[in-house]
Amino acid sequence: MSLHRHNHLLSLALIAAMGLSGSAFAQSAAQQTAEEKAAAATAEAEAARANADMAQSAAHTAAEVRDAGAATASGAIAADAHAQAAHDSSVNANASANDAVVAAQEAQGASSVAEASNNPVAAAVEAQEAARKASNASAQAADASVQAQEAAEATVQATTEPPATPEPATSAATTGMTSNDASAAMQSTVPANVTVTSHPNDPSGYRPEFRALDIDQDGLLSRSEAGTSAKLKQEFSALDADHDGKLSRTETDNVIN
Repeated sequence: MSLHRHNHLLSLALIAAMGLSGSAFAQSAAQQTAEEKAAAATAEAEAARANADMAQSAAHTAAEVRDAGAATASGAIAADAHAQAAHDSSVNANASANDAVVAAQEAQGASSVAEASNNPVAAAVEAQEAARKASNASAQAADASVQAQEAAEATVQATTEPPATPEPATSAATTGMTSNDASAAMQSTVPANVTVTSHPNDPSGYRPEFRALDIDQDGLLSRSEAGTSAKLKQEFSALDADHDGKLSRTETDNVIN
């Protein structure tokens, strides 16, 4: 065999060896990738299940707080809504956790195929996709768990919120007096020995009694006695028909009772 032919055969052998070595390396890398992705998917599934458990616990707490009663009717309504929200979030967290578990199982199956197959690259791709699904499902479970816990806290706040403080009563001076208030105010301005009654001929609707004004009970009202009534005081001279300086019951009949 010539030297040239010998060198050619040696080169072919080296190329073949390198090809086999490269193929083995590629298979080993694919198997390692599949194994790593399966482990990552499993971790995500475990985290998702933990978050689902926390969400379920929060929903249970919210329900207990709601059932214990609230300080106000509006608080009870709000607590019921928040407790329902906590329950719904718990259900969502559990569903996402289940999705993560399924994805992890798919990743583990793909890893097993990669380990036993002569062509593990496809199995490694499947394991990677399953790990991605597990990660997404785990994130959704975490979000739902946070929502359930926040809803549980809102339930507690709703049940413990005290009744609204009533507005202080506003004085009549700032709101305007009603007819009853006006009557009371007028009553307070009349001397203690004078009563107040309604009179149909008086625009104001109120007039002092004659006998209450007649202090000496002589049947006549002197100018000083009539001075208690602003109306009599103003019209005293006009009412004094006989100009005797006193007002009789007849002279005041159209003014007071």
